Parts: sequence; structure tokens; C-alpha cells
Amino acid sequence: MKYNDLDLGQIEAVVNKLGGMEGVNLFLSGKTSVKPISNIIDCSQMPKIPKNAWGISKNVDGVPFEWNPEKVELYQSPRFKNGGVAPTYEQLLEELKGRTLLGGIVLDFLLEHPHLIPEEWADLRGTIFFPGTEYYDYSTGHRDRIIIRALYKSGGAGWLSLHKDFLEHKSCDVGSYFVILK
Repeated sequence: MKYNDLDLGQIEAVVNKLGGMEGVNLFLSGKTSVKPISNIIDCSQMPKIPKNAWGISKNVDGVPFEWNPEKVELYQSPRFKNGGVAPTYEQLLEELKGRTLLGGIVLDFLLEHPHLIPEEWADLRGTIFFPGTEYYDYSTGHRDRIIIRALYKSGGAGWLSLHKDFLEHKSCDVGSYFVILK
């Protein structure tokens, strides 16, 4: 055998990934191919709307880019330093003026590919917001409510998606980070 390091379990796993014997036959006949998973995020697409009563009030439209954690910054307001007062969401947006905010489409991509989330993000013990997309809950009758989706690392449950209503909770929590491009 040409590949002596392969065992039957690995061969079976490859067959399963190809879709069983039908997939193997399609692959061997050249009717299908195997491609590496792309890390390209098309930021011109609309993100998912996780709740039926939600809509999107603002979405930063962008161009496709390749996910690379080296090009991303987790911004935390300097107002948190030395026990300062937490900024309001409006103050935070003012601090981020001129920066590229990443939105819900990036969050959706990371939730689909959690292995691409940098390990150091799990050590932050905070919430990682994606402020490029603002949602509203039209069941409340308040279209001015600003809801931002976020990532949160939960012990054994892994990465979870959550959200915060910035009309109800006026300020950002101390453990809040906002995802922007460097």
C-alpha cells in the first residue's frame, strides 16, 4: 500500500466525508472535487436575523475579505481604565468613528467555524460585540432600540451567540469588547 500510515478508521472517515460510496465514485470519476474551506466572508451579504420579531436597522456594508485574526482588533473603551465610568453606546460609537466596524455576517461566519475564533478571545472573560449590525425588536414597538449581537465563551458549552439591548441597558459593561478592523 502506498500510504502505510492510514488505518481503516481513517479510510472510513474519508469515505464518510465524501458522502459514502456514491460520493467516492463521483470523486473518482471526476464529477466532484474536494476544495479547502474558504475563509472569505462576503460582508456585502445580510447577516442572519436570529429572532422572528427582529429587523435590521443598520448594517455596515462591506466587501469580501479573508478572515485573519491578525487584521482584527478587539476594542475596549479607555473609559474603563482606572475605574472610569462605562461609556454609553453612543459615546462608544463616537470613539470608533472612522474605524471599520465588523457586523453580524462576521459573527455568523465565526459561529459556523468556531475553530477559527482566536483562543485568546476565550481568556477575556467578556462579551465580544459585532457593532457593524444593529437590530431592533419590532414586537416592542420601539424601533429606536439598539440591539447588538455578540459572542460569549461559556465554559463547557463553547461559544454562544447573545445580544444586548442598548436602550434598556444604556452603558457598556466593563467586559465589553467591540470587533473592528485594524
